[in-house]
Amino acid sequence: MNATPKNMPTAPDKDVTAIVLAGGQGKRMGSVDKGLQPFKGKPFIAHVLEKIACQAGTILISANRHLTQYQAYGYPVYPDTVAGFPGPLAGFLTGLTHCQTPYLATAPCDTPFLHDALIKKLKTALIETDADIAVATTMEAGTTKLQSVFTVMKSHLAPSLAAYLKAGNHKLGLWFDTLKTVTVPFAEKEAFININTLAELNAYQLEPANTNPSEPMMDTPKPDRLSVTEAQERILAAIPPTPRQTENIPLLQAQNRILAKDLASPIDVPTFNSAAMDGFAFEGKTYDLSQDLQLKVVGHSYAGHPFTGQLKAGECIEIMTGAMVPGNCDTVVQQEDVQFIGDKLLNIPAGSATVQDNIRTIGENIQQGAPLLKAGTRLKPTHLGLLASAGMATVPVYTPPTVAVFSTGDELCPMDGTLADGQIYDSNRAILMGLAKDLGCPVLDLGIVSDNPEKLEAVLTEAAKQADVIITSGGVSVGAADYMKQVMAQLGGIGFWSVKMRPGRPMAFGKVKTENREALLFGLPGNPVAATVSFLFFVKNALLKMMGAQIEPPQAIAALAKAPIRKKTGRTEFQRGIVNLADGQFTVSLTGSQGSGVIQSLTDANCIIYLPEDQGMVKAGDRVTVYMLDELL
Repeated sequence: MNATPKNMPTAPDKDVTAIVLAGGQGKRMGSVDKGLQPFKGKPFIAHVLEKIACQAGTILISANRHLTQYQAYGYPVYPDTVAGFPGPLAGFLTGLTHCQTPYLATAPCDTPFLHDALIKKLKTALIETDADIAVATTMEAGTTKLQSVFTVMKSHLAPSLAAYLKAGNHKLGLWFDTLKTVTVPFAEKEAFININTLAELNAYQLEPANTNPSEPMMDTPKPDRLSVTEAQERILAAIPPTPRQTENIPLLQAQNRILAKDLASPIDVPTFNSAAMDGFAFEGKTYDLSQDLQLKVVGHSYAGHPFTGQLKAGECIEIMTGAMVPGNCDTVVQQEDVQFIGDKLLNIPAGSATVQDNIRTIGENIQQGAPLLKAGTRLKPTHLGLLASAGMATVPVYTPPTVAVFSTGDELCPMDGTLADGQIYDSNRAILMGLAKDLGCPVLDLGIVSDNPEKLEAVLTEAAKQADVIITSGGVSVGAADYMKQVMAQLGGIGFWSVKMRPGRPMAFGKVKTENREALLFGLPGNPVAATVSFLFFVKNALLKMMGAQIEPPQAIAALAKAPIRKKTGRTEFQRGIVNLADGQFTVSLTGSQGSGVIQSLTDANCIIYLPEDQGMVKAGDRVTVYMLDELL
C-alpha cells in the first residue's frame, strides 16, 4: 500500500523553489545529522528530495553540517545566515535569500512520506486567497494541527523574516501572525510524519507506512535484515577489485601473510644424494649382495661434513642420516644390519642390502623449476618450511590492510582501570585485535569511545585517515544511545545494518570517507560472543580478500546431536559446541548457556554448530553441521 495518494503534478512547477530543511541539531535523536540517517536503504534526505523534485522547479538544501555529503545530491547547499541554530525559520530565511522564483516551498528532511501534491495544493490556496504564506494542517484526535514547516510563501518575505529573527524571535506561529496566512487542510496525516528519535526511527524502519489506520499492518519482510549468505556476498562485493601493493619480506616474518605470486623452486631439493638412515655407504653394484660381504671402513660422512676421499674396491664409509653420499656410492646399509669384525672390518650379511637402499636422490623432494606455492596462499609454518628448503630467504607478499579497532559504550572500563558501578571490562577489543593480528594485519588500538555521536564521528574520521578497515563493537542495536548507524550514514554510507542470525543480528557494514581515503567499517555487536562470531563469519574473509587470499569455505563436519537443541526458523544460528569422535562417528553437544554475553561458551567449545535459517528444533540424533574452531580462528 502506498504511503500517500498519487495525485502528483504532471511536471515540476518552475515558479516554485523548494528548500529542504536539514540544518537542525537533531538533539532528540542524539545530536546526529538527521538528514543523513539511514531509512529503508537510503538517507532521509534522499527520500524527501525524490518527492520534492517532482513538485518544484528549483531545489535547495539548508544544512549546517556535512555540507559535502549533501552537495553530493547535486543541489545547492547553504548554511544558516543566522548564528545559533535558531530553528526552522533560519532555514526559511536561507531559502528566501537564495530564491529566484516568485514562490518558496519548505519541507523538513525527516519526513520520508512527503505528500506528492503538497506544493500544488499550498500554492493554489495561496493564490486563491492572495495570502503571504500557505501552511498545511491535519486533523488529529478531532483537533486541527498546524504543520508549520510545510509551507509555500511569496519570496518577497525575506526582509520581514530577517527583522523578526534579528529581534531575537524564533517561534514560527508568531511570525505567521504578522502575515496574511492561509491554512490548507490535508486528510493524509501520514504524509506529515516526521521522525525525531532513535526509537521512532527504528519503529518506522522495520514497518511499512500504513496510510489507513483501520487496516491492519501487513506482515512484510523487513528489508534491513539480510540472510547470512546475502550479507557475506554484499561484503565481498564491496571490496575494491584493484590489486593490493606487494612487498618482499624476510621469510621468517611471512607467517599468515598472503603470497603475491606463484613460486617455483630455484634449486633441486636435495641438491645432493643423501643418506636416509644411519649406516654405511658403498658401491653396491660392484658386489654380489646375495652373499656375505666384508668391507673396510675408511672414513666418515656426517651431516654438513661430507667424506672427501675416494673409495676403493672393498671399502666403505660410515654415514649419518642427512649426510652426503660420496659420488661413487649407490647403497646405504643400516647400521643395525651389520656386524663388525675387529675395529675396521665390516660384515654385511647376505640379503641385508639392495642397490639404492636408503639414499635420497637429487631432486627427490623438489625438482628445480617445479611449482611450490600459488599466489593467494596464506603462508603457514609448513609453507615457510617448504620455501626455506628451496633456499628462499625473502618472499613476495601482498601488503595487508591496516585495521583500526575500538569499542563503544559508557559502560566499558579499560582492562587496567577500576570498575565503577554499572561498568564492565572491555573484552571485545582484546578479542578483535587478536583475531585481526592472527591474520597478519597491522592493528591500531583506538581504545574506548563514549556514547556520544560527536566523539564517535571524530574517532571514525581519524581512523579512516589511518586505516583501511575499521572494526567497532557496540552501538549498533536499537537502544537510545546506539549511534553507530547514524554516524556511519553521515560519514560514508551503510550497506546493511542487520542480519538474520543469532548471535549477532545487529551488525552494520558500510564505509567511512575522508577527503583522500575510504575505509570499510564493520560495526559489530557489543556482546563478546556475537562480536567474535560476526568477525569469524563476515570480517575474516573480507580481510583475507583485501590481502589477496584465495577465499575458501571452512571445512564442514557432519555430527549427530547428543541432545535436543532449541532453534527457531527464520534465522541462522551459530551455537557453541564440543565435538567428539567415537566408533567412527562425530557427535556434538552444547557447551551450556548460549547467551551472546557468555564468553566462556567459546573458550569451552571446540566447534561452532551451524544451524541454517530454515532449520527448526534439533532432536537428539539429528545430523547437524559443525565447523571446528581451530580452523575458524
